[in-house]
Amino acid sequence: MSDDESIDWSKTTWEGSRREQLRRWRALSLHERLLAVEEMAELSQRLAALREQRQSRFADELRESQAGYKVKSMNNEIVLHGCTSTPLANYLKALGVLRLLSAKYPDTRGFWRGEAFVLHTALDRAGIEQFFLHDYEPTPIISPWSGRAGFLEGDDGQGSKRKGAIILERIEHAAGKRFKFYQQLVSTIRNVSVIQQLDQARAERKRLEVLKKAKKLDQAGADQLSAIKRQEVELKSALLRALRNELDDSVLPWIDACFALAGDDRTPGPLLGSGGNEGSMDFSINHVGYLLELIDEN
Repeated sequence: MSDDESIDWSKTTWEGSRREQLRRWRALSLHERLLAVEEMAELSQRLAALREQRQSRFADELRESQAGYKVKSMNNEIVLHGCTSTPLANYLKALGVLRLLSAKYPDTRGFWRGEAFVLHTALDRAGIEQFFLHDYEPTPIISPWSGRAGFLEGDDGQGSKRKGAIILERIEHAAGKRFKFYQQLVSTIRNVSVIQQLDQARAERKRLEVLKKAKKLDQAGADQLSAIKRQEVELKSALLRALRNELDDSVLPWIDACFALAGDDRTPGPLLGSGGNEGSMDFSINHVGYLLELIDEN
């Protein structure tokens, strides 16, 4: 018998194939039918997920092309000659570029080739420049527990002329979209009740210390000063807990880098002074100050 003679050609038509499928389905036991239904449901879910991924990828590519990006189906290899493994600042710069790009484009990869950092990304060099020059929105780094960060200005309040307060005011009045998240964060922090209590306690402590320095503080005042100092320590711990509870998750890594919290105890991180500062220099305000120099506020 030839191969052609062994084929039931009636089953190769659309109707014939459908009848054969129905015949095989009727021949299945109840258990086999239930298993088949479950498998079809799983297949349907996988296909739906794949369809959503394709639609999402298409939408991303469409948005990027509309924004002036040049996106290719294959990854581009971009060598960043200014991001070398030494000195440390250049090494950290490479990691920063990779983190920021991969947050928006998860397929971005990076590696060292000799002394230069290399990116594998869907963006070309012009697209990377477009991202950093026009679209990059800074991750907020802010230290409201610090006396130099612009939130604890005592009686001067938001009208204070100290560096931290001035920089926060510039952020709050920036018209550009790239500082919107910073603005939302500052507004949220100002409404945290604990920070207002800490501000009042700190202002009163400073007033009493001025009297003490002038030798005009009696014993009752000295006792009050000691009590306020203890209260200030407690309020700072309470503020850190409140910030962790109320602020966006993207801010938490900075708080965790500054302090290790365990109940009411807080231990400053070993690389960030006493909590995001070096002496009287607040790292967060320095950071925002440089951002304002680089990014157009309008």
